[in-house]
Amino acid sequence: MTGLAWLVAAASLASLGGCAMQSFDYDATVMFSPSAGPARLNHSTITPGAVWSASYSSFADAVRNPSIVELAGQTIPIGPEACAALCRDCDFDRASLAFSIDASHVAVTGTCGDGDHSYELR
Repeated sequence: MTGLAWLVAAASLASLGGCAMQSFDYDATVMFSPSAGPARLNHSTITPGAVWSASYSSFADAVRNPSIVELAGQTIPIGPEACAALCRDCDFDRASLAFSIDASHVAVTGTCGDGDHSYELR
């Protein structure tokens, strides 16, 4: 019986280690051009220069479920997918991004982090 208990305990610990994920902390600033007009973030009215924070269970979850900005009749997804362009093999655990939005395009700057490494997005 002791051997079976050890096997169950070892299997439980192995499954926890394989499934454990770091959280992904995300801060973003959204700035709109003066001519952009009213905008909504995730279906709620937002003011230019608004800052919001989110924590996802992983970078993949954050990319899969980006925030959306509704502006001038269009829906613009904004999220941390810009980090993937900096490092495809990274397991990012944080991002601090600034989005500048006007009627024709979205520009993004900021930093993305993977453990002790930090990448700057310009």
